[in-house]
Amino acid sequence: MIRLYDLQLYMERLPNSPGFASKPSRRLLKLKAAAEYLSLSAGTLRGFIQGGQIPIVTYGPNTPWLVDVRDLDTWVDRHKEIL
Repeated sequence: MIRLYDLQLYMERLPNSPGFASKPSRRLLKLKAAAEYLSLSAGTLRGFIQGGQIPIVTYGPNTPWLVDVRDLDTWVDRHKEIL
């Protein structure tokens, strides 16, 4: 019998398997990685950020925008729709 833990370990080793989305290993993502996580272009994500829909993390002037994965998941949950 396969334990759930064993299955999770197996799934983590298959990052490019179709049908399986894996969580990033880091909590904060740069803009390009965050856009890929959402399957959006970097420009589209930048527009959502500048429009105040998705918050960013900054740690000083002239530093890259960082986006919290949990904020991305919250944004997805808010935009789910049943047709």
